[in-house]
Amino acid sequence: MRNKFYLLLTLILSGSIAMAQNSREETQYITKKGFVEVNQPKAPSSIDTQKGSDVVLFSFGFDDETNLDFYNESTPPVDWFITTDVNISPVGGLNPHELPGADNGYAHINGDAQGTGSVQNSFIEYTQDIDLSDAPNVSFTFLQVTRNFATTYYVDFSIDGGDTWIPVQVNEDIIVNTNSANPEVETLNVSDIIGGQSQVRWRFNFVADWGWFWSVDDVQIIETPPFELALVDAWFDEYILVAQDENYVDVDYVPNLEYSEYRQNHVREFTLIADVANQGAEAVTGVTLIVTFQTPDGEEQFTSDPIASLASGETAVITIDNVNLAAFANGGTLGDYTVDFEVVINEDDALPENNVGDQKAFSVVTERMSNDGNEGYTGWYNIGQAAIWGNQFTVEEETTVNYIQFGFVDGTNGPTVVGEEVWLNLRQGSVLEDEGPDNVMNRFFGDDDVTYTIEEGDVSTDGLVSYITVMLPEEIDLQPGVVYQAELEVPEVGEDIAFCPVSNGQEGGAGVLYDFIDPSTGPQGWFTLGANTPNVRAGFQGPDNTGDQGSLDFFMGQNFPNPVNEGTTRISWNLMVPAENIVFTVTDNTGRVVYQKDLGDRPAGVQEDIVLDNLDFASGVYQYGLKIGNQQIVRKMVITK
Repeated sequence: MRNKFYLLLTLILSGSIAMAQNSREETQYITKKGFVEVNQPKAPSSIDTQKGSDVVLFSFGFDDETNLDFYNESTPPVDWFITTDVNISPVGGLNPHELPGADNGYAHINGDAQGTGSVQNSFIEYTQDIDLSDAPNVSFTFLQVTRNFATTYYVDFSIDGGDTWIPVQVNEDIIVNTNSANPEVETLNVSDIIGGQSQVRWRFNFVADWGWFWSVDDVQIIETPPFELALVDAWFDEYILVAQDENYVDVDYVPNLEYSEYRQNHVREFTLIADVANQGAEAVTGVTLIVTFQTPDGEEQFTSDPIASLASGETAVITIDNVNLAAFANGGTLGDYTVDFEVVINEDDALPENNVGDQKAFSVVTERMSNDGNEGYTGWYNIGQAAIWGNQFTVEEETTVNYIQFGFVDGTNGPTVVGEEVWLNLRQGSVLEDEGPDNVMNRFFGDDDVTYTIEEGDVSTDGLVSYITVMLPEEIDLQPGVVYQAELEVPEVGEDIAFCPVSNGQEGGAGVLYDFIDPSTGPQGWFTLGANTPNVRAGFQGPDNTGDQGSLDFFMGQNFPNPVNEGTTRISWNLMVPAENIVFTVTDNTGRVVYQKDLGDRPAGVQEDIVLDNLDFASGVYQYGLKIGNQQIVRKMVITK
């Protein structure tokens, strides 16, 4: 493994941590608004009230409007305002606001209410001078709740009584179409802007094209502690910032997405990456990234080479390259994995809580690679016709895909309609880049999309996805290094007929949308959906030859005879180890179960053949599978009559 770190010449703003005078170029996605969020109960948030310092130099809770000024350059005009209503958010999942001082008032700006085509540029300014002449090392903190869409967030500072302003961009880490924490602490080390100044003022500036909203409260200016390192964000796979390349996503970044499910034999080496920021007043030393994996085979830990010294106000990107988990031997151990990130320094950190990143997780499975988190859906977009929903993926070795999975939700703006038809297809090439020799486009089934008729029981509810599995007319061979896309198309029929659920995926950029009525200005008219991933998947057969089955604990052969004309067909199988709760299933070309048998608990060894006799099945291609725990083998059976 190679370890390396990069000191950034510009400063990274992210999450609950930000640094002053940032000049980092903003990441852009071509995104589609109209998201309807599932309003699910949220666990109480823990609020960091210490903020790394006990010395509070200034505090303001929006309980008095006397010293505030509201103004805007918006179209149509829209101002910030003070409210105590904690259920005012246009995003249901962020109601109620969990701002502890909300009953005394907090500041709120609602861009969503202005409607499509609106432009927001609104300010709320504190109009009294704050004397910090005896405080050279200061940080600005506040609590916030927001959802990002086409929004640029600023906290501006003045040191001459409001005549001139210095903007500091915040919230760059909040990927488009995702929420902040409820609430979230934002901390800015602004010593180089307002430290030691006697005429300090501040203001919040909300700049957006039909943005959602921003709520802020409990502003403080505190004395910056001497040693305070923060882990801004971290990733377990090859993470590269999405380029602002003519306002669309460069295809080169797509293969490096963090998947929530990796197909066995398609696992890969990881590049462990962390953004860190020195929020303290003094340099820190020995900055080290520690990443711990909990795998089905036990714990594995990786440590970076230390950064000798990181000056106050500097940020760094630390990487650990070419990480190959021991659990990934033999194609990868099936099961669940978690990833924990931590950064440490030699000094006594004033706020060790923010040295630990959010835990991430993924699974290794036999059937697919997915990016939708595998934990239900977050919501849906209010587009129920004339649209294509897609999800991108790549493979690590030559393989085949033979089914598509997808779901529907019962949208409040028009329910999914039983009896209507939708269409499925598989595409080669990235829709986010111009077509060319390095990006060959191909819809494998052309205009002859695979048709599916919506049935009773297909609708997903309560944030859970009822996946529908549709077998493709033929298997499609996939090649490594090529971007593929599973697609669900809802035709234009005059009214909304089907709504596709979306989930917060492992990493933003995999999910895409084509809106026939309102296409994007990107190279092929597609939108990306930020961290929202449509629940559309391409599925693979499980291991289908002796070599592939070598890492499993059982074997299942091809049925004989095959094709089946009449009479009996037999399937051999054996267990390398004893097994429990063994299930055998046959599905038709729509993915519907047409036969299932519980084989119970069995000892190790060669088992009695599975016999299928006098099958009352129509002619066609069927899939049969043997599942034990989270391991599964699937094969194809042809019936001719």
